[in-house]
Amino acid sequence: MAKRVNVAGAATAGQAAKANRAAKRAADRLKKKARALYSTRVLILYADSDSMTAKFMQSALGQKRAATTMNPKMRTTFIALEAFAKEARWGKVDPLTLTFKQFRAYIQSRIGKVTNRTIQNEASHIRRALKCVGRGEFAVVTCSSKLLGVPSASRIGTGTVVHVDVLETALEKAREDTAAILLLEHAIGLRGREAIQSEGSLLEWKRALENGQPIIVRKGPKGGRPRSVVLCPTKAAEAMVAVDAALKVLEHQEFLVDSVSLKAAMACNHKRMKKLGIAGKDAQHSLRRSFTWEQFQYYRGELQMSEKKALSRLSNDLGHGDGRGRWVYNCYLRATVEEREAALAAQQSKPTPEVDKAG
Repeated sequence: MAKRVNVAGAATAGQAAKANRAAKRAADRLKKKARALYSTRVLILYADSDSMTAKFMQSALGQKRAATTMNPKMRTTFIALEAFAKEARWGKVDPLTLTFKQFRAYIQSRIGKVTNRTIQNEASHIRRALKCVGRGEFAVVTCSSKLLGVPSASRIGTGTVVHVDVLETALEKAREDTAAILLLEHAIGLRGREAIQSEGSLLEWKRALENGQPIIVRKGPKGGRPRSVVLCPTKAAEAMVAVDAALKVLEHQEFLVDSVSLKAAMACNHKRMKKLGIAGKDAQHSLRRSFTWEQFQYYRGELQMSEKKALSRLSNDLGHGDGRGRWVYNCYLRATVEEREAALAAQQSKPTPEVDKAG
């Protein structure tokens, strides 16, 4: 009986070993197939004669849901990476051959030259290119921010809402098309890119405002994801004025900023805004912060929402999704809240003048 048990045990062990070998061979076949697939994909994405910047750029854009609004920033990263590679004499480098040592050397070279947040973004851009060629584990695990030595940075914003007198002065001096963009950004919370590309959505927005419906921002948002903006009554009235002003501009020109390309239009608009004083602490994004502040006051005051729910709604209005309420507060509202609290405390601390009873 014992002998039969041993034979059965040996047979079972042999079958298990055979199954393990078969599984290993199947896994090896899958790995070879994956390598062949990624190699083919890379050959389609770029050629050997392309520059290092072009190879990384094409690879990064090959990833699903790659945001076209990030193209200029990614290109800047890859241009800097190529310049560093030439200086360090790396030879031919692409997303398939970049090593951890090279990646880390580039990150360390950027410290002190650009801000910590920029370094974090550049590391993210390079990881995007690596993931697209099948090096996801290498990008995420081997090249983690900690191992690369990426410096930490606070994501708490320091910008406040635009000063009313600055905005009024800019609107008085601005040409008609620039004034329309200013009004759109302030009333609807649009980014500069979104306002410049809004010519095709203005009539739709006008109908939505007349019917008391949310505005849908379709062209220009980050990631290409349309967003719905629910405006408070004050902002809705302001938005109607802004939309009418923009439609009036389009009666005698094709776009709100006439230029040869979107890039040139954005540069032209930025230059005009700077001349009007919309720069520094009162830059274009301060218009978006002003919109956020007024919406937050409406949600908390008139609608009596909790802070968490109000921030969630704000996050959706701004196009960041409903799960980033705390980030929206830190980035868009915190500096304004602290500034106004400090001003109120300073006002209350002033001694009250004594009344002359004898007089």
